[in-house]
Amino acid sequence: MRKVLVLLICFLFVKFTHAQQTERPLDRVLTDIEKRYEISISYNSKIVEGKRVIIPDLSIGLTELFKLIEEQTQLAFKSVDNESYVLINSTRKEPYKIPKATVLDEVVINNYLTSGYTKRIDGAINATPNKIQALPGLIEPDVLQSLQYISGVQSPDETATGINIRGGTPDHNLILWDGIKMYHYSHFFGMVSAFNPYVIDNVKFYRNAAPSEYGSYTSGVIDITSDEAVEPSFKSGLGFNMIHGDAYIKTPVTEKLGIVVSARRSYTDAFETVTFDKYSELIFQNTKITEGNEVFSDELSRTNNTYYFADFSTKFIYNLNDSHKLLLSGIYSRNDLRFQSQFNEINQRTDDEIDIENKGVSLKWNGDWSSQFKTKLVVSASDYDFRFNGEELLSEFFDFETIKENRITEFNINFSTNYKISDNHEVIAGANYTFSELDFTIGNISDVIFNEDFILRSDNSKTSVGTLFGQYNYKSGPWRLSAGLRANYITSLSKFYAEPIVSVKRYLGEDLILNLSLEKRYQYISQIVEFETQDFGLENLVWTLSDDDIPLLESEQASIGVNAKHKDWYFDAEVYAKRITGITSLTNGFNREFNALSQGKNTIFGMDVTLKKQIGNFSSLASYSLTQNDSRFEDLNNGTSFNSNFDIRHYLSLIQSLKLGGFEASLGYIYKSPRPFTPALGLQGSNADDIMIDYGDINSERLTDYHRFDLSAKYSFKPLNNSVRVTLGASLINIFNRRSILNRTYRIVLNTSDASFQLREINRSSIKRSPNLVFRVEF
Repeated sequence: MRKVLVLLICFLFVKFTHAQQTERPLDRVLTDIEKRYEISISYNSKIVEGKRVIIPDLSIGLTELFKLIEEQTQLAFKSVDNESYVLINSTRKEPYKIPKATVLDEVVINNYLTSGYTKRIDGAINATPNKIQALPGLIEPDVLQSLQYISGVQSPDETATGINIRGGTPDHNLILWDGIKMYHYSHFFGMVSAFNPYVIDNVKFYRNAAPSEYGSYTSGVIDITSDEAVEPSFKSGLGFNMIHGDAYIKTPVTEKLGIVVSARRSYTDAFETVTFDKYSELIFQNTKITEGNEVFSDELSRTNNTYYFADFSTKFIYNLNDSHKLLLSGIYSRNDLRFQSQFNEINQRTDDEIDIENKGVSLKWNGDWSSQFKTKLVVSASDYDFRFNGEELLSEFFDFETIKENRITEFNINFSTNYKISDNHEVIAGANYTFSELDFTIGNISDVIFNEDFILRSDNSKTSVGTLFGQYNYKSGPWRLSAGLRANYITSLSKFYAEPIVSVKRYLGEDLILNLSLEKRYQYISQIVEFETQDFGLENLVWTLSDDDIPLLESEQASIGVNAKHKDWYFDAEVYAKRITGITSLTNGFNREFNALSQGKNTIFGMDVTLKKQIGNFSSLASYSLTQNDSRFEDLNNGTSFNSNFDIRHYLSLIQSLKLGGFEASLGYIYKSPRPFTPALGLQGSNADDIMIDYGDINSERLTDYHRFDLSAKYSFKPLNNSVRVTLGASLINIFNRRSILNRTYRIVLNTSDASFQLREINRSSIKRSPNLVFRVEF
């Protein structure tokens, strides 16, 4: 009997120990399953609260995993499609129906653009890159490029990062990586975003009415979060396209500690591909580089153009316990360009160099004290460093140098609390402190007597901003209400600024939602256009602080819209009015003189529409934006309104997507109505001292219509076993090679044959037909 008791105690001890070691919270297990099997599981968070399960191995297969969870809980999985599942309470007696928006009240629609996109009730559009289906022209899930298929978002210059949201400019957007504010987020001068998509867990995007915890922006929010879960086993991947290669590792160190590391680098400085050539033609057109290649083409001259980019990110994930987590993130990116030319006959040499670095680090602590009370603390620091140096030497006659430097160092600490009073009431409150130091230097230095040196340096380069914010969320029956307030004190301006936000939703049925929002925003760091380096034509924007000359940006926006679903149809439309004050002529590039600064405002009226039809594995999506964007400056254009630089009235994108097993294909079409420009009527003056361009009314004429067709396809398969996956893909941008004019400017040139001045029209054209290929292996 004693032996039996001993054996029984040992057995119970082993079982208890085993349970203690392998029992995990159900919500974390579901997250791991979603990642491993690349599926989406929707559920009401209340039904998983407090539930823990024992899962011996995630590799046992999806069916077996679902069965194990169902056996240990009173829950059941229901399939929506091959990639989407719903977890429900299996004890309920009524027959099962796919949950509607009123049941899963956070989600309005899954697969908003394609798989991997979700629109939520608060207006946020969430993207999960590792689940995103191929989009036209994109064989890899570039975060910023893919957002441009959302109505109200476009890139007038065809770059990935030139994102205009509802009439705002790219610097009006707030872009965060793991809580780090990013002041430079592109490679190849905008063609590639500086974020490796293969280590991104989620992207949260707001066109309007973002929660009160976000500050210092006037257009949109793009909040990027890298992986936050400790992987159950070692994972890695590497791949190459025709511009760069990348690799990542995600591995557990212990059961509680995980590491994620990624790196990318272009190989354009080693050899060039057809994709690099097409991108270069778009980026470098009308600059020294292309003009130099045309002029310096004989045996008496030579040019050298080297460029590369790289980025690196790392993250440590430590689960203190089931309720508390520490996350340490770091990101680094660099772009380096050097262009040299030499004309031996007259002993002329030019040397231009751009070096751009962006660094950031953040420490995040997530605390789930109970099912009702949560806290989050984020401490971050970022550093943006831009340097341009251009030198031109002509034998022993002169040495001419142009310099531009722009640096931002920023420290931020943010603390927020989330208290769920009941199912109907929730309160979010917090505080934020930001210290920013910003400097820029722009100038010309010459040893020629008649050419005076010019140096412009920033003043008032430091500021601190203290913020208190709060938000109240309420839901009852068909109503949803969110009201927030953000109060800021900016030391450099010695003034308080309040940012109220109100959003109301009303369910008019299970598949019909009416929404209304009002908001006011301020931004104290923005970009201006500088002209001293315009001959080089790259990165001619400078970050600057608001001061007596550069006013604080202020945005007010009101919108009303509707979301509707019927069977396989989805419809989303929103009408809005927006006003941005504090715009300057330097912001828009209207004026060459720094001292001749004009202040004005932009008034924008628009409508964004999305219509989608899903037919099995095929989907058809249409996104349309109608925008009227007007500018007004008291001392420009006789004080009357005129079309703003980015007044593109009509923007239409069509996406046709198909997915069959591991094969994906997508065809897209983009149309933009003509962009405005200011015509040149001729030249005024007769010599170098008084010659100038005689312009007509500002933005009084328009360019031509823009049309573009893009295609992409990729195939994923597992050649050996479930632990290895190979992906092959190809894309073609601008299938029919149609060239459109993106922008038109003018320049005065000297005709050396008769020493006369002439007016030259400078057109910036759209990208030529550009192919790309990708090969990836993931373990």
